[in-house]
Amino acid sequence: MKIEKQNMEQTILKAAEELFIDQGFVKTTTVQIAKKAGCNSAMVHYYYRTKEQLFERIYGEKIKLVIESLTAISGSGKSLEERVAEIIDVYFDFLSQNPRLPAFLLYEARQSPAINEHITNRLREALGSIIAPIDAELRAASSNGQIRPIQTVDLFMSVLTLCLGTFLIIPVFRNVWEMSDAEYSELICRRRTEIKETILSRLKP
Repeated sequence: MKIEKQNMEQTILKAAEELFIDQGFVKTTTVQIAKKAGCNSAMVHYYYRTKEQLFERIYGEKIKLVIESLTAISGSGKSLEERVAEIIDVYFDFLSQNPRLPAFLLYEARQSPAINEHITNRLREALGSIIAPIDAELRAASSNGQIRPIQTVDLFMSVLTLCLGTFLIIPVFRNVWEMSDAEYSELICRRRTEIKETILSRLKP
């Protein structure tokens, strides 16, 4: 019975996520979610009382995985440059697994103050575990002449905008260049390398 319950919960989550991405949060109804999940609306409300709870559960779990990865990097004892490269890997891996997520979240954040607040809070959580130690290291490394001076907020804005921008614009480039799946995968790999080189070059004195 417990396994069946877990399976149904996951089925509902998967159905909701696909519908949210395909047609938006506002346009998605619990009736549609139930139909896609193969259950009735009462079952959806039994496990998740509201659409908002579904949204928070889906994307809260995703952000939780990012936070865990970033926390592990923060305490790894590796060099600043190595950890910055690994932070880029974390974001890039996450976006590679959820390529349509950036466009969806940006759109929904503009449509709903509640969702905008939710996204802001989750982003704060995702960055909070690593900002303080990296900020201290950036200040020390800058004072010692090991890196060029840079504000922590500028570093993270550069990392996030380069990573997010890749997945926002790459569908357009893929269509314009008529890329095959293999060519698309190669481009993703090149972008990851290019972003790392760009950020790390910015840090060099």
